[in-house]
Amino acid sequence: DFVTASSTVWTNLQQESETVQFEVTWETAFEEPSASDWPEPYYVDERKIGMTEASTDWWLDRGVDETLNGTLTCQSYENGDTSHVVSQDSPALLSLNCTRGHVITVTPQHGDRLYFTAKSRNGGFLTIRNYDGSSGYTVDPPFYYSGQEVSHTAV
Repeated sequence: DFVTASSTVWTNLQQESETVQFEVTWETAFEEPSASDWPEPYYVDERKIGMTEASTDWWLDRGVDETLNGTLTCQSYENGDTSHVVSQDSPALLSLNCTRGHVITVTPQHGDRLYFTAKSRNGGFLTIRNYDGSSGYTVDPPFYYSGQEVSHTAV
């Protein structure tokens, strides 16, 4: 389903312009159940669940036969003073903020419509302490979660 962007969208068409420039900013967040609602079992060694992917698909519609398109990805997040690549091994645990700019090398035309679909996916991993051994425990290989994708499209 399509919705109109919540902020005012306008263009200042210049006849001599040979490019369309835009910037997309989006935020995606993941909220786990609280520790009091879901206490961590003793056998969980490590658990990281959060945002593992984020991107924005765009397409410029010019009518019946002409459409240009692309994808802008958000591949890293800041955690204090360090930067991390978003993945199932290193999910963004609270939120993921992205701003990406792009230039389309095409002359703007009256009636152009620019669409965006912002998408994100959650996931991560869990490692279990295996107490079946004779001395202490061993940590099993990670069990990976590939969560759900959510998306929202704006014109």
